[in-house]
Amino acid sequence: MADLVKDLLWSGIEDFTGLWDAAFTARATDEITSPEMARDRARSVLNSLLAEELIALYQFRGLPRNDAAPVALERRVEMLHENESWVVPEEENAVSVWYGTTEKGFERYCALYNGGVRLYRR
Repeated sequence: MADLVKDLLWSGIEDFTGLWDAAFTARATDEITSPEMARDRARSVLNSLLAEELIALYQFRGLPRNDAAPVALERRVEMLHENESWVVPEEENAVSVWYGTTEKGFERYCALYNGGVRLYRR
């Protein structure tokens, strides 16, 4: 599970990452064969990262924007459990759910996986 935490934090550092990508990452990192099990594993880890404020969830219509506000605290756990949140948007302006690593998450990543060295300044 530590490798999955590392991979998910890293995915959200430079850009927003769709929840469907988190499931793909779980599938590859933990060598899970079932898409449903991969989504459940990713959901569990993302929920933990959210609880520690290491990531934030975002909802977009169309492509992500840098000026986005995180999803409200009371809505984010619900969003993680909605199957639609884990689907790749097929239409240009479809609503989709993404996550980004917070500053706190970036610091944790550097402390745990990069010997405390900041890779770059955010």
